[in-house]
Amino acid sequence: ISLNASSFYFKFFHQQGWGGEYKNDALSTTSDLVFIGDGTNGRDAGNLGLVEGKSLENGVAYRFTVDVTAGVSSAVLTVEKVER
Repeated sequence: ISLNASSFYFKFFHQQGWGGEYKNDALSTTSDLVFIGDGTNGRDAGNLGLVEGKSLENGVAYRFTVDVTAGVSSAVLTVEKVER
């Protein structure tokens, strides 16, 4: 998928279809690039956005990983640059 390097708005789901969406009560991150919306911080609950003042690098690939090792209600998002 291609994202706009300076702005995006999407969320993850944990089942087929539109059920089981990740919201900020079940998904966390320590990323310095991406934040998880909580309904009061500029994004709806669970929708991802770029941290203010940050942007992705054009032409660079990023991996968004949702780790559900602790269960779907305690998922952790990591965002990392990867080589193509």
